[in-house]
Amino acid sequence: MTPVSYGVVGLNNDEKEARKVFDYYKDLVTEIKLDARIDGPAAVGHGQPFGVFIDLRHTRDIERESGGFGRYLQNQNSLMFSYNYGRPTADYRDRFEKLVKDALKEHFEVVSITFQSESVHSRADTKFAWRITPYAYLLLKARGPQVDTIPTVRLDLDFLDTSGFVVLPVESPALPIDCKASKSEPRPLTKLQITQTLDERQADKGKLLLEIKADGIGLIGPLDELLTIDTPGFEIKKTEDNGVNVPKFAEDSNSIAIVSERSWTVTLQAKDDSNERSQIFRFGLAKTGADTTYQRYRDADVEKVDREIDLERSYGERRLGASAWLIGSAIGLGLCAACAVVVWFGKRRRGPTPVALPSKLTPFTVIEFLARVRSSPKLTAAQRTEINHAIAAVEACYFDAGNNGRTLDLHDTVQRWVFAALPTDKGAIMVNSTKTAQ
Repeated sequence: MTPVSYGVVGLNNDEKEARKVFDYYKDLVTEIKLDARIDGPAAVGHGQPFGVFIDLRHTRDIERESGGFGRYLQNQNSLMFSYNYGRPTADYRDRFEKLVKDALKEHFEVVSITFQSESVHSRADTKFAWRITPYAYLLLKARGPQVDTIPTVRLDLDFLDTSGFVVLPVESPALPIDCKASKSEPRPLTKLQITQTLDERQADKGKLLLEIKADGIGLIGPLDELLTIDTPGFEIKKTEDNGVNVPKFAEDSNSIAIVSERSWTVTLQAKDDSNERSQIFRFGLAKTGADTTYQRYRDADVEKVDREIDLERSYGERRLGASAWLIGSAIGLGLCAACAVVVWFGKRRRGPTPVALPSKLTPFTVIEFLARVRSSPKLTAAQRTEINHAIAAVEACYFDAGNNGRTLDLHDTVQRWVFAALPTDKGAIMVNSTKTAQ
């Protein structure tokens, strides 16, 4: 195709206007670029999410002529009042999010996209007369160790000219990354704050829970990068990671950065082979210079504590307690059976006899006494059921490891049945203040 020589043929008015528009946009694309850069080292791994900053790099002139880039951080159709400077209103955020997911879905999981505030201000660039406007933060996770490149992503910009408005797509460059390892190298992180809260409210199930929350400027990594958890007599049975969340860009940071937060629930259990009785708890030790807060639940409230505290509940004795309960129950049942046999033979030989109150009140003597009272022919079926409940209460209080230190007034337990156990013509046995039989 032979090029046209405008010097010979010349241009008509329409061709001149078209030439001006062409030259304008040809120059425009050299004054605005879409940059993508990894938040931290390029060794991102494939087991944890990592971040990518998306920035607009532009000249001061193009920022002034376009009226700034805040509108590209809006979904204008969902706003009650919106104005797009003569252009049709558009949902810029949703449009960019769809473009990103379509471009990356084959090799990456797009965990989240965090947009800068629409009131964002540009920052000075190292290149003279150029500025940087932070736009978005992509939280990505590689789908495998074979991934080695982040593809280009696109942002559609629109500009006005004498003939209307024009959509101008700008694309970021492809980024090389290393996903071979399962873990990434640590990401830049400052102003880290860690709160650890101890929860003993499931102690009856043998569980001790530690809730951990962390937030800071930068992307928070896995728990083992932040804390060393090593408390005497306990081992970690399960760690539940609730994932990292990026709610916003950092407002007062000297550089372009984001704020992230992450939380975990760690389930601890007393060691079976531990000689310690696990009555002391020591919170995790921060591996970096973090501002750490220690707390514990007090019923529904939360109170601040020191790093090392005394536990309010007992752990690591459930197996031993169960054995003691079984042994005690077996002894109690044996005594009850022996008492029942003695009472039965006594009734056959002599008829009903008074039930003597024990000279010394212990859980075993009280169970034996109640068993003898239960055999009295004077009692109704309801009274015998009530005595069965009293015997069960004594066994649970003194032979069950999960009684949490609860005690029972043995004197009141036997006093209830002294009169019911004796024939009416024999009088009643009274119990004196020293809790022994008269």
